[in-house]
Amino acid sequence: VPAQWTYVGDEQGYLAVQNLRKLVRSVNHRQPIIFGRIFAQKSLLYYIFPFLQSKRMSLQSGIVFSNTAIKNLSQCKGRLLPRATESRLFACAEELGIRIVDPVDEDGMHLFYEKDLKTLMPEAYGAKHKHGNSEAPGCCSDHAVSYGQMSYKDIRLADFASLHWNVFGLGGRVEVL
Repeated sequence: VPAQWTYVGDEQGYLAVQNLRKLVRSVNHRQPIIFGRIFAQKSLLYYIFPFLQSKRMSLQSGIVFSNTAIKNLSQCKGRLLPRATESRLFACAEELGIRIVDPVDEDGMHLFYEKDLKTLMPEAYGAKHKHGNSEAPGCCSDHAVSYGQMSYKDIRLADFASLHWNVFGLGGRVEVL
């Protein structure tokens, strides 16, 4: 049986396989679709040449392709720029009508993260306590699919935690990730 979904990331990424399965379970893999983190990044060149693409897919946070999306992307023609760059990938997918999704959970939190937990947690909670905003939902989604910029030790710890640690709380015993 051929794979229905393909995850692409770098060596510093951690993939929560159980959460990826939950994400793609209700999606038709025969449809051309890409899941990942979308960023709008305007460089100095964008202001000089406004026709340049400012949106990009973040490879550091990982990208998930349906097989149909991969087949369709192979038809993309490069225009002076390599077609594998993050911004060109976004532009190619748009040109070919491939659906690009930056998924969020029920709290509006992203499922793909460019940074690791050690960086995300102080950013989220530091701002919350510093400004007294009690409505900030916290660091990260409970349904996060991937994290980037992790050391190999952090990846091993995340893997161990996802398999062996449990959360106890108001809802009873719930598995992490």
